[in-house]
Amino acid sequence: MRLFVQVNIGHWQEEQYEKPLLNFASSLSDDVLGTDLDNQSDPYIINLVKQLLDQSQQSFLFIEVANENQPLDSLLSLVNHLFSMEEKIHLIVLSGKHTTLERMLGTFEDKFVKSSDDVVTKKMIRQFVIN
Repeated sequence: MRLFVQVNIGHWQEEQYEKPLLNFASSLSDDVLGTDLDNQSDPYIINLVKQLLDQSQQSFLFIEVANENQPLDSLLSLVNHLFSMEEKIHLIVLSGKHTTLERMLGTFEDKFVKSSDDVVTKKMIRQFVIN
């Protein structure tokens, strides 16, 4: 199983419920599971996503930042978990600006990309599904 995780950083009350990239990734193959969470997700949800990451063969994370001033809160636990499973990460795409997150994820080097272009991101997702 491969996993596509969409992480939203911002005020969840202002976010749209539709996640077009999540739907896109999940629709490309039967073995791609998609899930989403945000910076205000309950720690229980974060732990479930960490378990899914552990069980997946490969993972793609799409992080969308609506407000860079938002604290990472319980997402810090997820980001720290990523360091222990770097070999399973296909790519982490950051859309938007969040200085703290950029610094932390920058250590993933070629597995970390900044892109706010959905067309480019869809190409990266297709590559993830093809591999």
